[in-house]
Formats: sequence, structure tokens, C-alpha cells
Amino acid sequence: MRRPRVLRAVAVLAVLCLVAGCKKPPKKDPIPKPVDTPKDQPKDEPTVTPLPEDKDYASGNVQAAVMEVQTTLDIAGLLGKNAKPSTETQTLTVTGDRGKMVFTTENLPVPKGTELRYNPTTKKYVLVNPIRKLYWALDGGEVGNLLEGGPKAERSGYTIEVKDAKGKVKVAGVTAHQTDAVIGFEAAVTVRDGKKMKKKTSKVKVKLSIWHTDDAKFKAAWGDMMVDFLTVPIQGPEGQKVVDKLKESIKFPVKWSMEVLNETKKDAKPFKMVTAAVKLEAREVPKADLASPPAGLKISGDRWGKGDHDKPGLVMTTDEEDLKKFKATPGKPPAKGTKPEPTKK
Repeated sequence: MRRPRVLRAVAVLAVLCLVAGCKKPPKKDPIPKPVDTPKDQPKDEPTVTPLPEDKDYASGNVQAAVMEVQTTLDIAGLLGKNAKPSTETQTLTVTGDRGKMVFTTENLPVPKGTELRYNPTTKKYVLVNPIRKLYWALDGGEVGNLLEGGPKAERSGYTIEVKDAKGKVKVAGVTAHQTDAVIGFEAAVTVRDGKKMKKKTSKVKVKLSIWHTDDAKFKAAWGDMMVDFLTVPIQGPEGQKVVDKLKESIKFPVKWSMEVLNETKKDAKPFKMVTAAVKLEAREVPKADLASPPAGLKISGDRWGKGDHDKPGLVMTTDEEDLKKFKATPGKPPAKGTKPEPTKK
């Protein structure tokens, strides 16, 4: 069952729902080819221009925050009471001016090892397929559309309310305090209704709780980069005020929870998700690991967003052959009478 478009797009606010909202592409989707010349570009698409080389991050090392995060997504409100929560993982590495997120969960539509990088000087997110050695250069809203393979959602009329909450908690070894935010906006998407295209609108409310630390090891600029990843789909002329407000109000996020509600549908139930760092450290990393775009990769000429709800265009997610490369080789079954190892807590 396909989840409501608006809710899945908004879910990117919590980073890991980028994975949860993905839809597996048809097996017959063609494998995209690198753009060597304009001839490789479809006639009805503009020529893809590669991003300039990231010379500032070509060599040397830089101090960064490196974190492993885990998300639990409760979709019972969307898909029924029998829908089981899912758990997904990612790693995030951020400096004050570069960021990288790596998908680390096995057997998802976006294969393990896929990267999302960000360079604020270009205002582009770079989605990297390490197997094909290709990247896509996208703005925040396009990232969600690409992973979903559906039509573009237009968001407007943003509002935000922010307030600090009492109490402190320990997350991944650091002390964090809580800030709550309520974000509202109207989302419009054009979908196929029979033989015609019809625009549908919804009012959406997103309730966020963010636990953030003022530990001196984790710089405020690193926290701003984290916010850029947390607010991927709303970064635009109107949504920027929400992004800026969050940057003013929080330091370095280490845990965040989200509840999303479509207020237009009276019987709509929210879905909830919680993401928390399970490991966090400040250490030196090679700059090249954060270069955006990565050196040696080519920009893809895919028509990634071409199509509508019925006939989505080619998406970045890989086909069956690529997914097989990420799966572990099955081991031999245990001998009869072998006792299972105790489960690690």
C-alpha cells in the first residue's frame, strides 16, 4: 500500500524517513548512463550540467561530528493497527560547511552505501550511487520527489512555533535538553484523476521534539548543518524561515521525534517516528570523504522526475541486480543440536 504522498514527503524532516518513504522501482527500469556528451540526454530534457569540482574539500583533513543514528517508524496510524514498526539506521558526518548521510540498513530500495551529500555553497544535495559511480544534483524538494518517483509537491503558507521544554537527558554520552516546534503548511500535488490531472491540497501539521546539546566538542555550525539535513524538503524561499528559526533555537541535535498529521482529512491518523544517535564523536576525517560532488563520479542524465502517479519516471533506487550486490552471502545452516548464541542486548 502506497503511503500518502504529503506525509511521506514531510517525513524527510526526520532524515531517516527518506528510506521509509521509498518505493521500489519496476524491475524493467533501465540502468541510467553517465552523461558524457549532450547526445546522451533525452530530447525532451535539458542538458545536465555537472557541478563544479569541490576544490575546497579535495585534500587534507577536517574536524567533524560523526554519528550513528537509529530510527523507529510507527506507521500503524497510516496502515492499520497490525502494521509493525520498522527500524532503520544511517550515519551522519557534518562540518560547518559540508555534510554527508550514508544509508546503512540492508535490503532497502535505496541500497546500503548510498550517500546524500550537501554543499551549501552550491545549494545542492548530491545523491550518490556508489555502484554505478553516478550522482544526482538536486535541491531539497527534489530529493524527496526523486526517492518517491512521484509528482512534485508544492508547499506554501509556512508557520512555526518554537518553545523550550524542561529537563535534560543523556543521549550517546552527551547531555541534551529539549526544544519543541510545531510546523504548519499547505501542500499541493498534481495527480492523475482518470484521464485528467487534478491538483489536491492538504493542510499539514508537523510536531517536532528535538533534543540538542551545547557540549563544546560539537560546534554550533555543525548543528546548523544538521538542521539542513533535518529540513531537506522545505528548503525554499518560503520554507527558509522555518529553517532559520530552528537554527536560532537549537544547537547540535542528537535526538528528534516527529508526529505528522494531515489536518484536511478528518479521519486521518498521525504517524510517529523517533530518531536518536547511538554513537557520537568529534574527530578528524578526510575532506575528500565529504566533497560534494565526490571526485571521479559523473552526473546522471536520468529523467528522474518524469511522469505522474500512474507512470512514475526513472528513480535513483537500484534494480534487482544492484540490490543483489549488497546482500550478504548466506552461510551454512548450523548442525543439529547446536544451541543458538545468546542475543546481545
